[in-house]
Amino acid sequence: MRFGQVLLGAVIAVQMMTVGAVAQESEATVKDIVEASKTDSHLQDLIMAAGKSYQTVNFYQRMARKPELFCPPKDLAITAEQFRQILIDHVGRYPNLGELPADGWLYVMLVSLTQVFPCPK
Repeated sequence: MRFGQVLLGAVIAVQMMTVGAVAQESEATVKDIVEASKTDSHLQDLIMAAGKSYQTVNFYQRMARKPELFCPPKDLAITAEQFRQILIDHVGRYPNLGELPADGWLYVMLVSLTQVFPCPK
């Protein structure tokens, strides 16, 4: 099995756990996830896991000599709180992303990271 398939499976598992934790109703949005993450330690852990998963994809891309998804400074260790704050700030800056269905939060997280840590062209 290829690394990418394993990682995709892990991301899908995180997605399913999140939707189960917050999006009990069909009307839940990314903003609901963000708001709940302010007090829900389970969601905070899932956001950190998603951020670390994206960092793992970056490592894989780097080893395969392919472009990375986002490019934080090499000496920066992004903390769980920083991952969460990046997501909160991005949804605050782009409220339309907060209106996406709750299962879109991983997409919003990745977009947030690519904008906060753009890669050189």
